[in-house]
Amino acid sequence: MLCYAAAGVELQFCAMQREDSSVVSDVARALILSNEFDRLCVIHIALLAYSIITQQRHQLPKQVRPLGLEVKRPRGCNIQYFHRYLLKRVELAEDPLLAPIAQQMEAIYAAAAACEYIIGGTSVRTTHEGVYSVELSPVATPMSGPPQSEQELAAAIRCVLLALQCLHSHDWGHGDLRWHNVVAETNCKYRVIDLESAVPLGSKPIAQVSSSDDNDSATTPNKHPAVMPRAWGPNAEALDDGVFTARSDLYMVGKMIEEASMNGPAAALAAKLVDKQLILDEALRDEWVVLAGSPLRSGGTAASG
Repeated sequence: MLCYAAAGVELQFCAMQREDSSVVSDVARALILSNEFDRLCVIHIALLAYSIITQQRHQLPKQVRPLGLEVKRPRGCNIQYFHRYLLKRVELAEDPLLAPIAQQMEAIYAAAAACEYIIGGTSVRTTHEGVYSVELSPVATPMSGPPQSEQELAAAIRCVLLALQCLHSHDWGHGDLRWHNVVAETNCKYRVIDLESAVPLGSKPIAQVSSSDDNDSATTPNKHPAVMPRAWGPNAEALDDGVFTARSDLYMVGKMIEEASMNGPAAALAAKLVDKQLILDEALRDEWVVLAGSPLRSGGTAASG
């Protein structure tokens, strides 16, 4: 990664290793800006760097955020961006979904650590002041909706299903599956994020529905004031007789496929998932999931740094 150091009239261009940012190598001699020839060298190096970035733009993230940027999210959540990880902090008093399981989040992330389709979480802690925090990696490209091509959609759904396979094996459901909770590493490699919405399989959540989207909310009066993701449906259709099951997550996966407005095998799989006709292993063996994503899995290209 190209970088520079400057002091007074002296400028030094360097290269920083992405794997170890403590290793820095000079890429040219120190340039003196009071010297006309050296000023021309600075312009020349800047043009070369620009041409390299232009040629590799297809490999760059679609969204670029400055390091240290803080983004405020709903329910007391704050995300801060760093070079290799994101720092997520949540005020537990403002998040009734996370508060009951905050003490179990370290174990949940540890159980998911071996799965390459789930975001990694380390340094999980909760302070005495009621602030939960976790360091998340890798930094990838957030999804704002379904992929545009059918092959990429199939690859993304396969990754989500494999993430669920890991979570369900530890008796946890994701709890809030939607495209905003998926990030893209490449056009064939995706990860599920926001494990803070996790729900124990077999538990009986309460029936007041509230949006987990940024700018949309709706509530249904209930004597039990709880909060549920809108991904569960306006009347909590994701639940099975009030119980959160493995099919509850699959219901949300079906809704994610429906957002892509695809016809044929994709629509058929979505309908079966929404109607809770399939178990997870059957969904993973679905011909559309297996075949449509296979060309990308064998030869995908990077889409995110």
